[in-house]
Amino acid sequence: MFDMFKILGKVGEVKEKMAEVKEKLKAIELEESELGGVVKINITADRTIKKISIATEFYDKYTPEEREDILTEAVNNAIAKADARKKEVTKEQMQGVMPNIPGLDLSSLGF
Repeated sequence: MFDMFKILGKVGEVKEKMAEVKEKLKAIELEESELGGVVKINITADRTIKKISIATEFYDKYTPEEREDILTEAVNNAIAKADARKKEVTKEQMQGVMPNIPGLDLSSLGF
């Protein structure tokens, strides 16, 4: 059985740790590329897109509809990569702060 008073006592520590995690996520930059680097998305682990780079051949080689599909896929893949990194960092940083409660996913709480 969990000691609820002990868990409640850690709330301040959890808030402080989560603030650290949020700052750390802002500093982690990731890159997603499509078509061998023709389209590149730079994103942070907190899901902020920093830059989208597109080679000129992208406009010459693909129709407008294909370009939309490629860009949509690239952005969605970048967001998925950022979400995976966020979950990994949150788990690392919160280890030892919160008791291991099966099924508790802090990312679902907005962290």
